[in-house]
Formats: sequence, C-alpha cells, structure tokens
Amino acid sequence: MYYVAGYIDLQAWNSWKNGMKVYSRHPAIRSLWSEELKTGSYYSFNLEVLK
Repeated sequence: MYYVAGYIDLQAWNSWKNGMKVYSRHPAIRSLWSEELKTGSYYSFNLEVLK
C-alpha cells in the first residue's frame, strides 16, 4: 500500500481510514466492497485495515 511505502503521511492515512470506517458500516456498501475485494483489485487493501 502507498501508506506502507511512505507515500502518504500518518495524518492523511488516519483521516482516510476514519472516512472509510463510516462507509464500511453501511450494509450495502460493505457487501459490495466485500465482493469487490475478492477480485484483488484494491492494491492489497482489506477490511481489517479499518479496525
């Protein structure tokens, strides 16, 4: 991920994660996201990152 590689600073990363946590709580978005993640198209992203 770009954060791990050092391209995104910690404050920006935490802000992004907080926003994604809000979206991930919506059942329809969570369901679609889970299906999309199975395709491997999110650059090693997984929903565990949001915990």
